[in-house]
Amino acid sequence: MHPIGTQWLRRQAVGAPGTYSASLGALAFVLTLGAGAVTAAGFLGELHWLLDLWSHFRVHAAATLAVATLLAMLAGRKRLAATAFALAVANAAVVAPLFAGRREAPAGARTLKIVVANVLTENTDAAGLAAFIRARDPDVVGLVEVSDRWLRDLAPLFAGWPEPVAEPRPDNFGVALFSRVPMTGRIERFGPIGEPTVVARLESAAGPLTVVVTHPIPPMSRETAAARDAHLDALAAARPAWGRSAVVMGDLNATPWSAPFRRLVARAGLLDARRGFGVVPTWPANLPVPGIPIDHVLLTPELVPLRFERGPAIGSDHFPLFVEIALP
Repeated sequence: MHPIGTQWLRRQAVGAPGTYSASLGALAFVLTLGAGAVTAAGFLGELHWLLDLWSHFRVHAAATLAVATLLAMLAGRKRLAATAFALAVANAAVVAPLFAGRREAPAGARTLKIVVANVLTENTDAAGLAAFIRARDPDVVGLVEVSDRWLRDLAPLFAGWPEPVAEPRPDNFGVALFSRVPMTGRIERFGPIGEPTVVARLESAAGPLTVVVTHPIPPMSRETAAARDAHLDALAAARPAWGRSAVVMGDLNATPWSAPFRRLVARAGLLDARRGFGVVPTWPANLPVPGIPIDHVLLTPELVPLRFERGPAIGSDHFPLFVEIALP
């Protein structure tokens, strides 16, 4: 807004005690209180699964607190403005690493193009996903929530490719990995529920590469949150068996700011391929609300992400991802 307009608004607020100023101050207080509670809960996510759920909304909290800061300033509430601003900065500091640290590919490095998507079992728009895959021409495609129908509908797209490693299911936990690169793979189980996970060994031109496609259960209760966490912890424990170079991808039902996600990345020695490309939210795709990033591609450190892009709506409640990486 133009400075003159801002000054006019502030004069109106300050010059009308009990109306504009009080209303703006009250709204700023409510926004600060609510978003401040979300901020505090997110930082305490290690203590309880319900607290950790709020860690997913760092961007939303930062934006709300920025608005509260402006409203408090217009209302002349300097202490409230300072409090809201400090809380906004606290959230922004957690999110900021996703916008920094982009790396350059080594000279002469070969690349691998990846598509990963939660297709939504009940989604019948295979044509939307197929069009996206054709446009991106990936080397590797990892899909979750894959059913027998999905494999039949996608069969023409992958004609001529090696046989996929897949376990289709009628629930929301089927998985599949398609690769132009020769591979051998198997289905493994991580965590107490035993959702299937693809673990495949690709013989790329740059050497062997392990690709993992996984989908832990969403944390909708204490029990399912514990199962999701155990699944991610088991992935971290399995990391040494995957060799030097590995890619882990899928819908992890956790954002980069969630305690179980941070534990997985730290224990497994993986890097978030989002780093340097921003938040890139992927869920929900079918609602007019700002989303959160719960679909991921994680890399061992010698792999360098060159592109990390969100695809178009494909009829699922998730957006697909396209990632290009440089191989060592």
